[in-house]
Amino acid sequence: LLVLLNCTTTPVQPVTASTQPQPVSGTIPPFKPHPESQKTYEIHCKNCHGDNRLGGSGPALFPESLARLKKEDAYRTIFSGRIATQMPSFSDKLKPEVISGMVDYLYNSSSH
Repeated sequence: LLVLLNCTTTPVQPVTASTQPQPVSGTIPPFKPHPESQKTYEIHCKNCHGDNRLGGSGPALFPESLARLKKEDAYRTIFSGRIATQMPSFSDKLKPEVISGMVDYLYNSSSH
């Protein structure tokens, strides 16, 4: 469960079928490094996931902590958000290739 921005004090609901990432229209761009990934994390993610991705009001975001979440599901979570959770949609803020780059960054790099 990824929580990236707009953290609130609303309790996090358990992940159920209704809180799963919603389908993404169109094709998911390839997961490859993007030059804006670290900056994107700083702007949109660190409020909830911490400066060093150690977690906070959102979970830790390391390759090891994401091992059970498929990259496609991580993309969908960032793109669409998760219903009944604190995780908002970023489809109106980030281009699809930036979201794919963010997923690559999260799955392939360690804390800074």
